[in-house]
Amino acid sequence: MSLFKNFFFSYTKTRAYKNLSPRTKIGLGVALMTWGLAGPYVSDMIGEKLGLKPNEAEIEKIKTRISVVDREDVKK
Repeated sequence: MSLFKNFFFSYTKTRAYKNLSPRTKIGLGVALMTWGLAGPYVSDMIGEKLGLKPNEAEIEKIKTRISVVDREDVKK
């Protein structure tokens, strides 16, 4: 039953998109790209204004430490 629901809803969404005029499709695509590109910039500015920017101590705590291990017993 859920497979039928998923197919039905995705089919209707696809059909609704295909029924849009080409100009509307372009506008929708441009709007989604603008939203996606502006998101990281706007969220950084909002985070700085709200005081959510991490300080150096927090950044050092989060960083991953990588150590290199030489292994001579690896078959080549």
